[in-house]
Amino acid sequence: MNKIIIILFCAALTLAACGGAATQNAGTDSASTNDGGSEQTTAPQDTIAKTIWEKLKTDDPHISRVVECGNEFEYNYYKDEQEKYFSKTSMDYKYHVPRGSEEPDNFINALYRLQCYPMSDGGWLAIVEQSVNGYALKKEDCGYKIFVVKYNDGNLSYPKNADYFPECFSFVEGKLGTEFERDRSHIQYSDKEMYYRTTSCWPLKFVWNGKKFETPSKFIFNAVSMYNGSFSSRYSHYASIGQKWEGSPDGIFREESDSGKALAKLELQDQIIVGYTILDSLSGVVQDFNSDSITHSPIALGYPIKNVLEYKDNPKAWSHHMKDSTISKGMKDGKYVITQHLEHDTRDARRDIFIDFVAKDENSPIEAIKVYSSPFQVTIQDQVEKQKDISDEAKEIFPIVAHEYLGAELKGKDVVILDDMISSGDSMLEVGRELKKRGAGRIFFCATFGLFTEGLARFDKAYEEGIFDKVVTTNLIYQAPELLQREYYINADMSKYIALIIDTLNHDFSISEFLDPTDRIHKIIEKHNKNR
Repeated sequence: MNKIIIILFCAALTLAACGGAATQNAGTDSASTNDGGSEQTTAPQDTIAKTIWEKLKTDDPHISRVVECGNEFEYNYYKDEQEKYFSKTSMDYKYHVPRGSEEPDNFINALYRLQCYPMSDGGWLAIVEQSVNGYALKKEDCGYKIFVVKYNDGNLSYPKNADYFPECFSFVEGKLGTEFERDRSHIQYSDKEMYYRTTSCWPLKFVWNGKKFETPSKFIFNAVSMYNGSFSSRYSHYASIGQKWEGSPDGIFREESDSGKALAKLELQDQIIVGYTILDSLSGVVQDFNSDSITHSPIALGYPIKNVLEYKDNPKAWSHHMKDSTISKGMKDGKYVITQHLEHDTRDARRDIFIDFVAKDENSPIEAIKVYSSPFQVTIQDQVEKQKDISDEAKEIFPIVAHEYLGAELKGKDVVILDDMISSGDSMLEVGRELKKRGAGRIFFCATFGLFTEGLARFDKAYEEGIFDKVVTTNLIYQAPELLQREYYINADMSKYIALIIDTLNHDFSISEFLDPTDRIHKIIEKHNKNR
């Protein structure tokens, strides 16, 4: 008898412990989230997500056809079908028969995400994300969409998304409906809210109040790219520094919608965009194509200017364009200004591009955002503009009719004149004479290819006149023996450099570091300055 009592007592304790654990897990489940990547699951029994999903599999014409079609392929070895329950209100259904399997006509790729929210009337609202495609399915069953399902008293209904979401959710629907955006954004769910994160706008939060979703987020579009200063609207209309403006003559960048709202005032030079000022408070600034770098603190008109520096310090931001050396901050014209050097555009605009954030002080909101640019600053003193007279009579011979010096004071300064090749040498020698007239010190002619098509006599004479000190060309083309004997000539031997490139390519490594001479030039300058 005593043994029976002891066994019953132990069983009761075990049952109580199990019940307590189940209660604790249920509480944990209710706080879990479904962001599409969590592997933590819960048992499907007695969950509202399970109930609604089972109902959808039988009553929804599209979902039922996808599941039914998948069930016909039970024999396919490659089939992968899973139902994952993340909480009582959240689940995923995945079905996958890959291309190239033993039955290629059976290819199906289906993903459904389900998140349920309790309604104040006792029913449930389920958000359903669908991404489906497959050879064996009907066209109307495929594609991406996000829709709402209302479940009450065992019945399903399909209200409009607009009945439960604010107006800005239509933007989310449109973006998620494109292949490009699905690769770069996602929705995160919890029991009380939805969170949309993308590179197309600042993060949007939708909070469930029992009747509908509300958003405390201000809908701020990705307008200014911190990568290159380009400006774009949500309708894919954009303007870039260096681009020809073909819009309205007043230079106003407007939204391509019925409202035609003014978004920015462009600064134009001969119809070329060289800058702009933001006019619309819904225009934000982001790093570019990297949703992980977006912070919760928008950079836009009316938001704290300190958000700019918070963004810079974000470890996930693209540090290449957000390093300290490209940022300056301080008072300018009675305002606190943070200036970011965005890009040194050597290909398209051929300008340096900057952005200014302006506020009353470092703790105040942003009053103005201005993107502007300037032509490259000339630091090499030998910039010469070659004006070419092109005529029919010239028959592809373009004589240089003028040389005009555009640089700064030259008196006593050594000058390096760079060109891709020396043909006859007339242009280079004439430039040397003009620079000598302006008081230049030593002059060095440098070119990759030295052709010397008219011989060396004119160079010999100019050297005797003191027009230049040295001529440097490479051995990438033939060099006449008499050239190598000239005391003013320096041969830039490229043999080792070419061998290094060939060896690097042979080992399938990148040669990009060899193509940019900047670091090597700086090392030479540092070595020179150290030995002075």
